[in-house]
Amino acid sequence: MQWQVLPVSLLVGVLECTVVAQPAVTRVQAAAPATAVIPGSQVWSLEAQANHAKYQLTVIVPPSYAKESSRRYPVLYLMDGNQAALLAGFVFPRMWSTNLAPEVIVVGVGYPGSTERALDYGPTSQTYWKMPAERGAANFMRAMQQDIIPFVERTYRADPTDRAIGGHSMGGLITAYAMIHESSTFKRFWISSPSLFWDHDVVLDEAVKFASQPDPRIRVFADVGGDEESIMQGVQERLRQTIAAAGWKDSAYKLAFVPGQVHSTVPATVFADAMDFIYNDRLDVRLPRARLAELAGHYKLSDGRTLTLRSDEKDLFVDELPTEAVTVTGQRLRAESADRFYSRSVNLVLTFTNQASGPPQLRVLDRERSPQALEATRLP
Repeated sequence: MQWQVLPVSLLVGVLECTVVAQPAVTRVQAAAPATAVIPGSQVWSLEAQANHAKYQLTVIVPPSYAKESSRRYPVLYLMDGNQAALLAGFVFPRMWSTNLAPEVIVVGVGYPGSTERALDYGPTSQTYWKMPAERGAANFMRAMQQDIIPFVERTYRADPTDRAIGGHSMGGLITAYAMIHESSTFKRFWISSPSLFWDHDVVLDEAVKFASQPDPRIRVFADVGGDEESIMQGVQERLRQTIAAAGWKDSAYKLAFVPGQVHSTVPATVFADAMDFIYNDRLDVRLPRARLAELAGHYKLSDGRTLTLRSDEKDLFVDELPTEAVTVTGQRLRAESADRFYSRSVNLVLTFTNQASGPPQLRVLDRERSPQALEATRLP
């Protein structure tokens, strides 16, 4: 191998180029880290009189809360609230922005220090876990009814007729317990991969008596990972069969086996589907043909665009609406009421106001273009 000796001047030039090419180092003075806060949330400390336990409540209010001062909102109580509120705080704003879920108040029911979930969520004492007399599922439900729920409903504009509860693992166990024992308090349930084997399936045995009672008119989404142990899948299937045997007509119960998911991953994977199901009745009201026919037609928006609505006697559709990127066509609208409609795939909200005479007035919120609603005039 031949080595080539370079002139000193050339070597200096190479070194100079190398020095110049190095990026400058920026020195940053780091401040002490602040506690992370979920946008739009508040954190409260509460000591329950019912069981003398201390709780941390993470409350998330929806975007319209500050603007619509007379409106009351459904409330979702999430177990293991310190962590579950983070999941809800990420998923719900995305669902709200595309009308995939109604706006709700989320209350994460957690703990100020180390978690005490096993003291609250277990329905009975058992050999490997002794429950203090003042704790356990029954006392936790008393704390919910006598302390936590009253605090939330005094502090926030909560709808006392529309409460939901949800949780995963032992949080799913207490949710199943609440469905069986407190269906007059809660009407919507998310039972995620619950520990229903607790104390020789005691909650499953209680479910049999629950299924013999009159229809409680509830909505339930249950789930379990497709790769979970057979015992976890088996207890969920047994609960589903017990409820199905009741033959209730006004309740809705869905069990999802989530492919490829294990116990620890299933709640994050399925949360959006669970919320879509348990709140489906609020977003998909079935309206009379006459009302749909009354609303169908052509509308001139205040920004110059024309909106065309069509009815097939079952649903209302956006037949045509130009947006920034494309013209929206054939989009089915979901009805929250006879006067308020949403699109699941494009960011539209349509609100009608009935008039003493003449056709209903329409306001169109097209969030792709503007945060402000546009007035619309019915064309002949």
